[in-house]
Amino acid sequence: MKPSCTERPGVLEVAWPDTEVLIEVTGVRSHTREQRVTGELVVYRVVDGKRSHVWRTTHNFLSGRAKSLLVKEMASERFPGPDWKVMVEQLSEHVLEWVRRGEEVRILSTEQEFTRPEHLLYPVLLKGQPNVVFGEGESAKSIMALVFALILLLPEHEYDLGLTPGQRPVRTLVLDWETTPDEYGWRMQCLQRGLELPYVEMPYRRCAMPLADDLEQIRKAVVDTRAECIIVDSVAGAAGGDLNTAEVAVRMFGAIRQLSVSSVLVAHTSKDEQTRRRTIYGSAFFHNYARQVWYMKRTSEEDEDEIRVGMFHRKHNNTRAHAPLGFRLEFLEDRTTVERADVRDSVEMLQEMSVGAKILDVLRDGALKPADIRKETGANDNTVRGELRRLKRKNLVVALEDGRYGLPALAEALT
Repeated sequence: MKPSCTERPGVLEVAWPDTEVLIEVTGVRSHTREQRVTGELVVYRVVDGKRSHVWRTTHNFLSGRAKSLLVKEMASERFPGPDWKVMVEQLSEHVLEWVRRGEEVRILSTEQEFTRPEHLLYPVLLKGQPNVVFGEGESAKSIMALVFALILLLPEHEYDLGLTPGQRPVRTLVLDWETTPDEYGWRMQCLQRGLELPYVEMPYRRCAMPLADDLEQIRKAVVDTRAECIIVDSVAGAAGGDLNTAEVAVRMFGAIRQLSVSSVLVAHTSKDEQTRRRTIYGSAFFHNYARQVWYMKRTSEEDEDEIRVGMFHRKHNNTRAHAPLGFRLEFLEDRTTVERADVRDSVEMLQEMSVGAKILDVLRDGALKPADIRKETGANDNTVRGELRRLKRKNLVVALEDGRYGLPALAEALT
């Protein structure tokens, strides 16, 4: 009485055709410390290819007592006839093998052709990777994440925002822990009108449980909607628990990794008391596990209907740091417009730029000597000279014969 097994993402089906029994297992988790492997199972009777529900329960696949109780329940009450003692043991073995198997070992060689990391939406989103956008409240993080999703969905439209999508449409699933369908739908409608887009549909799911605890249903939503990207709004709700613990962050990123899609993670901010620099709220692992991190800052404006936001590249794996991005958002009665803006127009924005970014910025107007660069950027002499050496190694600046430094294009024009 050997069973057959069918695997789907997050789902294992074990069937005994001669007994008309099929058991579907989902939500399997390994609790290493407690030495438990738990999951949800649904027992079906299958007759002529049609399933009829028998029982749904949770089960510990390592517990002898749990196995005995399951055998007793099925044999005496739910589905008498089959040899449940043998079947439950077989079920446990298949589930344990499935959960412990993990990914296959692959041999990588230098003679293979590999695809270099690429952007889903240049320069803000890496394809197939977790991308974090974080900032203080009301800094337009969620709105800009939705702008990214609209550009991915309608790449042929002219946006002029300095964001470059691929050539084909990419669907994004919104996972919302903070608002409601009405609020998110209203935001989308306002952006659709303000960006002058055609008809738009976007899959949306209101969430309450931590992402890792709701993984199977979220995975099903990803598959059903054919989404290639997700918006997680926000990390605080999706992670659950104490955000300052590494375990919470690692568990959330582990769940996201299992979805195998690109992701935009909207996070809140805290301040590093040593550097006074804004960081992602919670454990350092929220920064470490992200492949790309952007800090979003809003400028103070008297006009409540208009805000300016800057995006600053705080982490970049396998890519160069990108220059800051600036946007101007105007909130009208029934529409939201989004335009490019220059972060150099705001003192608050300039303070967020790294010394290297400030140097590249001041050199756009012409070559300068280190002393003049120091005056323009406000950095000390050692910092400026160190950054110039770093930028020169990366071929981002060149040293001229008269002691000035300039951008490569401007330097070529002088020779």
